[in-house]
This record gives sequence, structure tokens and C-alpha cells, in this order.
Amino acid sequence: MRILGEWGRRDAPFIEATLLCPALNLKKSLRFLIDTGASRTNILDTDAEILGLDYAKLQKLADGAVGIGGAVDTYILPDVRLILDSSQGLHEERLEAAFVLRHTF
Repeated sequence: MRILGEWGRRDAPFIEATLLCPALNLKKSLRFLIDTGASRTNILDTDAEILGLDYAKLQKLADGAVGIGGAVDTYILPDVRLILDSSQGLHEERLEAAFVLRHTF
């Protein structure tokens, strides 16, 4: 099966997916950067705004996340489903959790 996507403006692969989180009654479409080196699915601050997430309703991950830019507060979005376009029609991917990043500027 092939997941359908496109090359973005920054010469990187992106897919569009509908993100569902029943615990928060959430259903929105987002563009995801495909990073084959990533160990988990992360949602950035700007996408958290698009989703209308309230960080106060999310469990904070004790250790946060660390990357090239340093440490960032990380929150858990539980029981996530991603609906993706594939060569065989719609495909659903279930995740125990996705992680929401919150940078302090």
C-alpha cells in the first residue's frame, strides 16, 4: 500500500491526514511532515492552535522532548487515529498517543 502525499515548499515530504481524538471530541485535518528518523508522532505548537487544543486538558510528559534546538515541554494526546489517503482508498492508523510540543519563546 502506498500513502499519498506531496513534496512541500521546503523540499520535504508531507501527507495530509484527518486526526481523530475521541477523548477530546477532536476531528481536524492536518499536514504532517514525514520524518523517517522520528521515533514518535509529534504535533507542533502551530498545529496545536489549529486543533484548538487546551494544554491544561492534556497530561504533561515528565521528561519533555529534546532535539537540536534544546528541550521543549511535551504533552500527551491519547488514543489518536489518523485517516490517510492511500493507493487502496482510506487507511486508518491507530496510535496509543501522539505528542504535542509547546515551545517557550
